[in-house]
Amino acid sequence: MDGDQGGNRQFRSIDTNDLPRGTRMGTLRDFLARELMGVEITPIREEGFYVSVHALTLPDLLIAYGRSDELSCARLVDRLGDGQDDFMLDVMNVPMFLSVEGRWEIEVKAGDGLIYPLDRPWRLDHKRSEVRCMRLPRALLAGILPDLDSQPCHVIPREGGALDLLLGYAELVMKRAAAVPELQAEMSRHLVELAAHAFTRRQPVVAMPETRRRALALARLDLIKADICRRLGDPALSVGDIAAQYRMSPRNLQALFAASETTFTAYLRDQRLLRAWRLLEDPRRRDASIAAIAAEAGFSDLSHFNRAFRARFAASPRDVRDKGPRDLRDKELRQLRDRCESGGNCTGSGQDLT
Repeated sequence: MDGDQGGNRQFRSIDTNDLPRGTRMGTLRDFLARELMGVEITPIREEGFYVSVHALTLPDLLIAYGRSDELSCARLVDRLGDGQDDFMLDVMNVPMFLSVEGRWEIEVKAGDGLIYPLDRPWRLDHKRSEVRCMRLPRALLAGILPDLDSQPCHVIPREGGALDLLLGYAELVMKRAAAVPELQAEMSRHLVELAAHAFTRRQPVVAMPETRRRALALARLDLIKADICRRLGDPALSVGDIAAQYRMSPRNLQALFAASETTFTAYLRDQRLLRAWRLLEDPRRRDASIAAIAAEAGFSDLSHFNRAFRARFAASPRDVRDKGPRDLRDKELRQLRDRCESGGNCTGSGQDLT
């Protein structure tokens, strides 16, 4: 992280490729949350995650250009007390998906502008993208646009030229501001006026269709499930841990699982049992004790593991280990296991298969 333009702190940049691997995410989050926009980010994949941001701070205004891999960024409830009440304007080359206060869910087309506030909680998701954004002062915008708060967010279409004019002038300011410090306040006023002009071209905000909302929720749940499966060996893994990682409340995370007719606890337990089954069948693990297998699958209590395994599969761990994959009553028992693995009903018929 550094200041560009000869050390001028108005210009700041960050590139994750230049940061030490061990501190990369912490440094990036500090930069975005504390120095620039008061937001938190969650990359969909932390391994190899890339972000590059170049920002210019002007009187009352911020301009930032950047690139990033797929991520979610959020304005969390516990950050609303920092006093920031400005508006963000984002334009990306990929679609954006915004949820405001957990109720409004909006899809924004690639190339369109999105204006949304910093005084409400929201979550913004997008794929790998190039982004141009501005933090616009509420006080100045509200003086020009009395209906600024008429909707939780506003979409500005690319068509019509007003958004292109704003972005073109912002790019010019990024290039020339350092050379003319005496004109920076005037540049800020021009940007606010151009943003207000673009705002008058806004489209009515329409909530995302229910089918699309469900599809996005399922995609998010799939990512969360994949992350849970990577962390099965942690016996302390909790709904709070996963919710914090994805910048969600535990209640909202539980609601995602409830929509697919399961719970976080049930999914975690079933996946741990499936891992234990695979380890018990693995001929390379024949010398491992049942207790070691249970611990590797994330169970800290052997008695609890034995009871849960039998309740789920109607067979004991030792049955699976001793009889082997070919000798155990393959067809019905494996169908039961496969239903669990695919996320279906794992309860089975209740018949004792041992």
